[in-house]
Amino acid sequence: MFVFGVTGVINRALGFFLIPIYTYYIRPKEYGIFILLMTILSAIPLILRMGLGNALLRSWYDYDEDKRPELATTVFVFLLCTSIPILLTFTYFAPQTSKYLFNSYNYATHLKIIYAISFLEIFNVVPDTLLRLRKASINYSICQTIGFIIQLVTNISLVVYWELGIQGILIGNLVGALVENSLMFVITLSGMKFGFNIVELKKMLAFGTPLIFGRLSAICFQSIDRWFLQYYTDSRQVGLYGLGNQLTTPISLLISTPFGMIWANMQVSVMNDKDAKEYYARMLTYVVYGSSFLALGLAVLVEDVLRIFATAKYWDAATIVPYLALAAILDVANPTLGIGISLLRKSYLSPIIVAIAALSNIILNFFLIPSMGMKGAAIATLISYIIISILRYAISDKLLHVDYEWGRVAKIFILITIIFISSQLIIIERPIISFLVKLPLTLILPFLLIFVNFYDQKEKAKIKEIFNQLKTLSFDKLVKI
Repeated sequence: MFVFGVTGVINRALGFFLIPIYTYYIRPKEYGIFILLMTILSAIPLILRMGLGNALLRSWYDYDEDKRPELATTVFVFLLCTSIPILLTFTYFAPQTSKYLFNSYNYATHLKIIYAISFLEIFNVVPDTLLRLRKASINYSICQTIGFIIQLVTNISLVVYWELGIQGILIGNLVGALVENSLMFVITLSGMKFGFNIVELKKMLAFGTPLIFGRLSAICFQSIDRWFLQYYTDSRQVGLYGLGNQLTTPISLLISTPFGMIWANMQVSVMNDKDAKEYYARMLTYVVYGSSFLALGLAVLVEDVLRIFATAKYWDAATIVPYLALAAILDVANPTLGIGISLLRKSYLSPIIVAIAALSNIILNFFLIPSMGMKGAAIATLISYIIISILRYAISDKLLHVDYEWGRVAKIFILITIIFISSQLIIIERPIISFLVKLPLTLILPFLLIFVNFYDQKEKAKIKEIFNQLKTLSFDKLVKI
């Protein structure tokens, strides 16, 4: 499972490093359209899959080995038969949809590409699930890596050399998905055999369909603000806002995603230990510590980074990154606040919490975006994450009380606020010099925490031990030289 997760992290990281190319060759307005198109892409496959990927995982172990390939074929045939007519209908009305969503017929082709990618993602549910069930992590990684490399090369070629803009990005995504999915299908074809189990299909639909609503709530929560911006402002604001969100990706890549991959197992593995609650409390402190360190660096340096690597049209995106970085800290902390919900098997509460947060986000967008534009969207996102954190903690605490280290968490937030405000007082015209001057501020948090008595004796001893090991290692290298 670790390999499955790491592959996705690597792909997202490579996508993050394409930002300088996109911001140089694509105008903010076009980038905004691209962001909106990607929200459509995230929703269509989710709905048309009908939760059958998870349902196949659940039903797989109810059958003997010789009957399992028939289950895979049943899901595969059903999804193809249901999705193809719907996507063909969408494709036929692409010009009208383009006019309605973007007030222009120019994006009909872009929508058709989105529908083609959606089909491939639906098509890929069964091969993807089979590789996971067979624990074929190496084959899975090879397919994804080859697909992504081809997508990366195609994107750069079409955007930089052919100057196709966002259409080039979409074509690159389509080509990469086609290669990846074809490889997965060839590898897993032997795991399917002719047959159609309609009785089990009904059970799988009953299991999988309700899962859609929780995930749709999450998508709504994360992307509805883009459509509010499109309606109340323009595509340029959407593009800048999308870039601001992209710039906080390192927090997700380095903290949220890796932590999410191991936390489900970690929290259960220690649940019967006598010091389990202390462990849960400290975990919140540590993830806030790590994510705050990254968020502070992003908030302090983002303006200079954009001035160095992006054209002037994108510089305004820096104004919203501090809000989104703070929201990203809360996003990282959320899993640790829901211990009671997880351990007591009350998982049905999580979609309800997300749905409430999504509704709150919609209301906040309605009031804030018309007057404040993308800054209003960023503030709405931050407040929504505060709401979801409070709800998750309050409900979980009723189920299982944990004495979190709120004092230590408060010290982190107070210090990053002081450091960030201090950085805003430094005004230097040359971005590279400004970057170098501000850089020490992004590294000072761990040292300032010493002066507010943040670290306990165990942590101080561990830090001293690590420091001594590093010192010994450095000395040994010098002796060898």
